[in-house]
Amino acid sequence: SQISNLKPQINIYPNPAAQNIFVEVNDTKSGVYEIKILSIIGQVLFTDTFYHTGGILQKEVKLGEVKTGLVLVQVIVPFGSAQGTNGCFVLPLMKAE
Repeated sequence: SQISNLKPQINIYPNPAAQNIFVEVNDTKSGVYEIKILSIIGQVLFTDTFYHTGGILQKEVKLGEVKTGLVLVQVIVPFGSAQGTNGCFVLPLMKAE
């Protein structure tokens, strides 16, 4: 069916952000998802794993000790969610003071 071919939609906001961001996942697939915040050179600054039952989910992420500047937000989706992708989405985020 057409629904099974839909790719997940991943959004982050606000951007830039000082204290918290929301990662919005819109996916028909249920399973374990992972969020990572990475430095521009790939160092893992934050990681969180959560179970998503499908549909739209907003996950709050506290930026805490993440330093000001450009970082990357990586969202890893369950195998089979992202048809034609490796199941990994990377979005830029500007961490403000």
